Amino acid sequence: MKCPQCGTEFEAEVKQCFTCGWDFNENPADFVPRRSKLAIFSLVLGILCLFTLYLPLLAAVIVGGVALRKIRKSRGKLTGERIAMAGILIPLFSLLIIAPLIRAVWSKDAGPVPNEFTEADYLQVKPENEASWELLLQLNDKSDDPNGAPAIGLTKSDLEMLDELWDNDPNTVEEKFQFIGEHAVEIESLWNKSEKGRAIFEQLAEFDEIAVYTPADLDTIEVFNFDAKYLARIYMSKCLLLQQEGKDVEAVQLLLFFDEIARKYTVNARSLISKLVGYAMLSMDICVASDLANSPDISVEALSLLESHFTRLNQNTMSLRNCIIHEYFIYKNSLDGILQEGVKKTMLKPNSSCRYYDGYCRQMIRLDADLVADDYCPISVWPWEKPNWPKVSVREGNVGMSKTYTLYNPVGSMLTQILFPAHGKILEIKDRILIYDDMLQWVLARRMGQEGSLKARAYSDEYTVDVEKGLVFSVGPDGEPYTKDDIKLRIDPVVLGLE
Repeated sequence: MKCPQCGTEFEAEVKQCFTCGWDFNENPADFVPRRSKLAIFSLVLGILCLFTLYLPLLAAVIVGGVALRKIRKSRGKLTGERIAMAGILIPLFSLLIIAPLIRAVWSKDAGPVPNEFTEADYLQVKPENEASWELLLQLNDKSDDPNGAPAIGLTKSDLEMLDELWDNDPNTVEEKFQFIGEHAVEIESLWNKSEKGRAIFEQLAEFDEIAVYTPADLDTIEVFNFDAKYLARIYMSKCLLLQQEGKDVEAVQLLLFFDEIARKYTVNARSLISKLVGYAMLSMDICVASDLANSPDISVEALSLLESHFTRLNQNTMSLRNCIIHEYFIYKNSLDGILQEGVKKTMLKPNSSCRYYDGYCRQMIRLDADLVADDYCPISVWPWEKPNWPKVSVREGNVGMSKTYTLYNPVGSMLTQILFPAHGKILEIKDRILIYDDMLQWVLARRMGQEGSLKARAYSDEYTVDVEKGLVFSVGPDGEPYTKDDIKLRIDPVVLGLE
């Protein structure tokens, strides 16, 4: 007996051909073998492997193997053996070629940062003012100094006394002056003991600019940051005491002297900590200026001095550009230090990491200047320059916004997240100082017989005047009044003509 389909001969009579599956009851012309769907599916999975990092490789091999087994057992009823073989072999053979290629690309770092920040990008002081940095270096106490603050002439007990004076913050302007008068002896004592620090301030005042050359690799507490708090408190206490004693012009002149130094320092501050110290000094100056302006006994001469000096803070004074550039140098130094400890460049791509952080810094500089910032790194962080794809986010705290960049630069991504400064919070603090400045402008305008503007720069449309509580205030980031984040300035409603 012979099969009419494939020609296989059988010694005994059979109903179906064991080779091709032909049913001897069927007409040979009607027999059409089917193509295996599993073979086709195996081929599709094999091709998908080339575009999905070989994720379906195991599935392609298993489905292809099952398809081959069924085809061979079908005895000719199923076809597609070559298709199933292709589904298995395409990803396996391509893996031998593409895997080394992917590794070569993955291990390659991006090129050096184009137009990288340099020392020249800092706000520069004139050469004749560089000596002011040497004076600041003399104000270099540590917060854990057991002797207090010897650089400015204060002992630990002096600092404790000053803390007690400033921890008590009366609600009204009248109560503030009364409290200062009650502690005149302590304030005079602190003033006399701080002569060493005040002498340095006298020398700093002779410079047109103050150089704040904080090194990017400084790993100890920064110059002046600890002393600034206590020197500012002493100066502000003395100003209020002079006003309480009826020496209003002298009080204002002393305030203006300190404020000039604070502004010069803040302009050129490089580190974020130094800038925050400058912001804190400006904030104290503004609050004390408001207290003086709200005093019913202040003279027209003293008021005129306040108004002429306390003009609106400008972008040059408040700009964070210096600090953002400084953070870039700190970041780069940190990467260099980690690489020196033996971390492989395949895991930490220094150029790619610096390109990412450079892009982030440039977007923060735009935000600081009240410009619209992009959401993505403007330069490529990949081994290829063009196209700059996949796009990598530079929004604060969201390195890469996907696993793609993390897979390419795992250690760099982790370190970037760790070293991210809280620029968003710093910008809020900057807005806070500018809001204080707006309120002071309104207070001075009222004292000079003008209406003054209460137009808000952030968080609301207009600042609020609470006559009953003696406050002018702005809601904070939460947008709700009378909460912890409100920005408040003491006023005397009667003195400002509000009652």
